[in-house]
Amino acid sequence: MTRDSQKQKVYDWERHVVAPLSKRSVPFDQAQAFVDGVWLTHGWLYPPQVSKMPKQATRTMATGCRGEIRLPAHTPDWVILHELAHTLTSNEHGHTDGHGADFVGVYIKLLERVLNIPTLMTMFTLKQANVKFNLAVLPWMQRRNEEKRA
Repeated sequence: MTRDSQKQKVYDWERHVVAPLSKRSVPFDQAQAFVDGVWLTHGWLYPPQVSKMPKQATRTMATGCRGEIRLPAHTPDWVILHELAHTLTSNEHGHTDGHGADFVGVYIKLLERVLNIPTLMTMFTLKQANVKFNLAVLPWMQRRNEEKRA
Protein backbone atom coordinates (compact mmCIF):
# COMPACT_ATOMS: atom_id res chain seq x y z
CA MET A 1 0.00 0.00 0.00
CA THR A 2 1.41 3.38 -0.96
CA ARG A 3 1.60 6.32 1.42
CA ASP A 4 -1.15 8.18 -0.47
CA SER A 5 -3.34 5.19 -1.24
CA GLN A 6 -6.58 7.23 -1.40
CA LYS A 7 -5.40 9.85 -3.89
CA GLN A 8 -7.08 8.45 -7.00
CA LYS A 9 -10.23 7.51 -5.06
CA VAL A 10 -10.52 11.08 -3.76
CA TYR A 11 -9.97 12.54 -7.25
CA ASP A 12 -12.61 10.22 -8.72
CA TRP A 13 -15.07 11.07 -5.94
CA GLU A 14 -14.52 14.81 -6.48
CA ARG A 15 -15.09 14.49 -10.22
CA HIS A 16 -18.36 12.57 -9.75
CA VAL A 17 -19.76 14.21 -6.60
CA VAL A 18 -18.21 17.59 -5.78
CA ALA A 19 -17.56 19.10 -9.22
CA PRO A 20 -21.19 18.79 -10.39
CA LEU A 21 -22.39 20.55 -7.22
CA SER A 22 -20.16 23.59 -7.60
CA LYS A 23 -19.73 25.39 -10.90
CA ARG A 24 -17.95 28.54 -9.63
CA SER A 25 -14.49 29.26 -11.01
CA VAL A 26 -12.34 31.75 -9.12
CA PRO A 27 -10.09 33.98 -11.27
CA PHE A 28 -6.50 34.16 -10.05
CA ASP A 29 -6.79 37.86 -9.20
CA GLN A 30 -9.64 37.00 -6.76
CA ALA A 31 -8.13 33.82 -5.34
CA GLN A 32 -6.25 35.44 -2.45
CA ALA A 33 -9.45 37.18 -1.30
CA PHE A 34 -11.29 33.84 -1.50
CA VAL A 35 -8.59 32.09 0.55
CA ASP A 36 -8.44 34.95 3.07
CA GLY A 37 -12.22 34.90 3.43
CA VAL A 38 -12.35 31.16 4.11
CA TRP A 39 -9.45 31.40 6.55
CA LEU A 40 -10.60 34.43 8.49
CA THR A 41 -14.24 33.30 8.64
CA HIS A 42 -12.99 30.34 10.66
CA GLY A 43 -11.06 32.65 12.98
CA TRP A 44 -7.66 31.47 11.77
CA LEU A 45 -4.73 33.84 11.37
CA TYR A 46 -2.08 33.97 8.65
CA PRO A 47 -3.77 32.48 5.59
CA PRO A 48 -1.58 30.83 3.00
CA GLN A 49 -0.33 32.99 0.16
CA VAL A 50 -1.68 32.37 -3.32
CA SER A 51 0.85 32.22 -6.13
CA LYS A 52 0.70 31.26 -9.79
CA MET A 53 1.06 27.67 -10.82
CA PRO A 54 4.23 27.29 -12.93
CA LYS A 55 3.52 27.19 -16.67
CA GLN A 56 5.43 23.93 -17.03
CA ALA A 57 2.96 22.19 -14.68
CA THR A 58 0.77 20.33 -17.13
CA ARG A 59 -0.55 17.40 -15.06
CA THR A 60 -1.21 19.21 -11.77
CA MET A 61 -4.19 21.53 -11.45
CA ALA A 62 -3.09 23.15 -8.16
CA THR A 63 -0.90 22.51 -5.12
CA GLY A 64 -1.06 23.46 -1.48
CA CYS A 65 1.16 23.20 1.55
CA ARG A 66 1.37 24.96 4.92
CA GLY A 67 2.03 28.53 3.77
CA GLU A 68 1.29 28.59 0.04
CA ILE A 69 -1.26 27.56 -2.54
CA ARG A 70 -0.36 27.57 -6.23
CA LEU A 71 -3.21 28.08 -8.66
CA PRO A 72 -3.75 28.51 -12.40
CA ALA A 73 -5.53 31.47 -14.04
CA HIS A 74 -8.99 30.09 -13.12
CA THR A 75 -9.67 27.49 -10.44
CA PRO A 76 -12.91 25.82 -9.35
CA ASP A 77 -13.78 26.86 -5.79
CA TRP A 78 -13.80 23.24 -4.62
CA VAL A 79 -10.22 22.79 -5.87
CA ILE A 80 -9.14 25.75 -3.73
CA LEU A 81 -10.86 24.13 -0.73
CA HIS A 82 -9.05 20.87 -1.57
CA GLU A 83 -5.72 22.71 -1.45
CA LEU A 84 -6.71 24.52 1.76
CA ALA A 85 -7.41 21.12 3.33
CA HIS A 86 -3.81 20.18 2.50
CA THR A 87 -2.56 23.36 4.19
CA LEU A 88 -4.71 22.68 7.24
CA THR A 89 -3.48 19.12 7.71
CA SER A 90 0.22 19.70 7.10
CA ASN A 91 2.68 19.65 9.96
CA GLU A 92 5.25 22.34 10.77
CA HIS A 93 7.54 20.88 8.10
CA GLY A 94 4.83 21.02 5.42
CA HIS A 95 4.26 17.24 5.36
CA THR A 96 0.70 15.91 5.14
CA ASP A 97 -1.04 12.56 5.11
CA GLY A 98 -1.63 13.15 1.42
CA HIS A 99 -5.27 12.35 0.73
CA GLY A 100 -5.70 10.31 3.90
CA ALA A 101 -8.48 10.26 6.45
CA ASP A 102 -7.39 13.49 8.19
CA PHE A 103 -7.21 15.43 4.92
CA VAL A 104 -10.65 14.17 3.85
CA GLY A 105 -12.12 15.01 7.27
CA VAL A 106 -10.98 18.62 7.04
CA TYR A 107 -12.06 18.81 3.39
CA ILE A 108 -15.58 17.58 4.25
CA LYS A 109 -15.93 20.36 6.82
CA LEU A 110 -14.75 23.02 4.35
CA LEU A 111 -17.16 21.77 1.69
CA GLU A 112 -20.07 22.10 4.11
CA ARG A 113 -19.10 25.46 5.61
CA VAL A 114 -18.09 27.18 2.39
CA LEU A 115 -20.10 25.50 -0.39
CA ASN A 116 -23.03 24.21 1.69
CA ILE A 117 -22.47 20.62 0.57
CA PRO A 118 -24.04 18.58 3.40
CA THR A 119 -21.69 16.45 5.49
CA LEU A 120 -24.16 13.57 5.55
CA MET A 121 -24.19 13.49 1.76
CA THR A 122 -20.40 13.61 1.53
CA MET A 123 -20.07 10.88 4.16
CA PHE A 124 -22.52 8.66 2.30
CA THR A 125 -20.86 9.14 -1.09
CA LEU A 126 -17.35 8.79 0.38
CA LYS A 127 -18.33 5.47 1.96
CA GLN A 128 -19.69 4.33 -1.42
CA ALA A 129 -16.35 5.33 -2.98
CA ASN A 130 -14.47 3.46 -0.22
CA VAL A 131 -12.68 6.65 0.91
CA LYS A 132 -11.73 6.83 4.59
CA PHE A 133 -12.30 10.06 6.54
CA ASN A 134 -11.76 11.34 10.07
CA LEU A 135 -14.35 13.91 11.15
CA ALA A 136 -12.67 14.25 14.56
CA VAL A 137 -9.53 15.81 13.04
CA LEU A 138 -8.68 19.41 13.83
CA PRO A 139 -6.72 21.79 11.59
CA TRP A 140 -3.08 22.13 12.68
CA MET A 141 -3.51 25.49 14.42
CA GLN A 142 -6.44 24.20 16.46
CA ARG A 143 -4.49 21.05 17.38
CA ARG A 144 -1.61 23.26 18.54
CA ASN A 145 -3.98 25.36 20.68
CA GLU A 146 -5.50 22.20 22.20
CA GLU A 147 -2.03 20.88 23.02
CA LYS A 148 -1.10 24.15 24.75
CA ARG A 149 -4.23 23.96 26.93
CA ALA A 150 -3.53 20.34 27.97
